[in-house]
Amino acid sequence: MSGLATTKGLKHIKALPRLYELRLMPKRTNVEQEAIEKKDEVHAQLHKEELEKKAFRKRYLQFQLARQYLAAMSEEKAQLESKLAELDMTRTSMQKLKSIRKGEEMWTTLGSDVFVMSDIKDSSTAIVGVGAGAYVRKPIDEAIKTVAARHAELSEVNKQLAAEITALAQQLAKLEPELQSMLARLESGEK
Repeated sequence: MSGLATTKGLKHIKALPRLYELRLMPKRTNVEQEAIEKKDEVHAQLHKEELEKKAFRKRYLQFQLARQYLAAMSEEKAQLESKLAELDMTRTSMQKLKSIRKGEEMWTTLGSDVFVMSDIKDSSTAIVGVGAGAYVRKPIDEAIKTVAARHAELSEVNKQLAAEITALAQQLAKLEPELQSMLARLESGEK
């Protein structure tokens, strides 16, 4: 029993330092209070700097992703313009084909800038790709209209893409000075 009494008594003794801390703690001096406030200020400043660094990294990542997207869009636009030029050449060639008579010779492209001399058997029709690997024989005037319609569709896509590129380039132009300003603030805070 005496063992239990001792343990019970220790519990009360362990509680005494807490009471002392809560009730009997001496009042801080001005120097101690100033030191604590200074410490809190430093912690707040470090937290603020960390938040600024995090914001900078986020904006910089957005900037880099936007630049990559702009480069991809520019490449896509270049490919579209190449396809538009190809469609122009095809349409011009098909219009010239209407004036060529049966049996006349002409240079015919095999692709990749390779041409062969060929005899024209029938210049009134052409075989036109209609998508998914399917081809259809059409009268030459209809084939010209099909090529012209493709050209018009791609021209519209090209215009939309140009507008998107311009808008994205403007956003990047605004974001770059913002990033430079953020970086300057960060660098001046680290010195």
